[in-house]
Amino acid sequence: MQSLSNRTDWEVKEREK
Repeated sequence: MQSLSNRTDWEVKEREK
């Protein structure tokens, strides 16, 4: 159950775009 960890992980990558 790493929804929060995964969310931040992909969110950070998307923000870098």
